[in-house]
Amino acid sequence: MKTIGIIALTLLAITGCQKNKEVVIYDENDLIIRLLDVEDTRCPEDAMCVWEGNAKLDLRAEHKGETADFILNTFGDEEYDNDTTLWDYEITLNELKPYPQTSGETVKLKNYEVSLTVTPQ
Repeated sequence: MKTIGIIALTLLAITGCQKNKEVVIYDENDLIIRLLDVEDTRCPEDAMCVWEGNAKLDLRAEHKGETADFILNTFGDEEYDNDTTLWDYEITLNELKPYPQTSGETVKLKNYEVSLTVTPQ
């Protein structure tokens, strides 16, 4: 399996381009991935929880004139996919930062750090 220099990207969304409240988190090899929304129900870092929770990322990919919306999750099991295959790419969510705090402070979309691995098939 050929990986383009294992494109393990940890991109600060704060440095990404914004378009209508979307944040570009990947732009390489004719593939653009935008972060549209984050629903973060992970257990806060400074709390004790029964379940670790999940962050759901709503994403949009663009490739050679085609567009596809998809969801990736931080939990990653049968119910919560943390990877997908679109066109000829496998896209895996590795990490989402920052982790929630009990203060309940809302994180702006542009301030999320998303780590993806994008592997050509």
